[in-house]
Amino acid sequence: MSDNITTTTTTVDVKNTTDTEDIKKSPLSSILEDNSGGLSSTRILMLSWGIGVLLVWAAGSIIGFLHGVYVFPAIPESVVSILGIVLGGKVIQRFGEK
Repeated sequence: MSDNITTTTTTVDVKNTTDTEDIKKSPLSSILEDNSGGLSSTRILMLSWGIGVLLVWAAGSIIGFLHGVYVFPAIPESVVSILGIVLGGKVIQRFGEK
């Protein structure tokens, strides 16, 4: 018996895609950037304050639900006021840039 072995070689061209134009930015980074492409500290503050309020409210709601309290906790007016000041400051800053 004779064994016939055939070897096939395939060449694949690989394109190096290290260009910065090909890399897409995440939606979060585009939200936090200002017009010049740098990070905006006001936007970071606004996002962190909003997420912090949401997390504390959600934790309070879950803890209340686990203890049999089926009423959502109220967000204090002072917290909403600070969030409004941060958002209002961003609006005023935006008009000042133009």
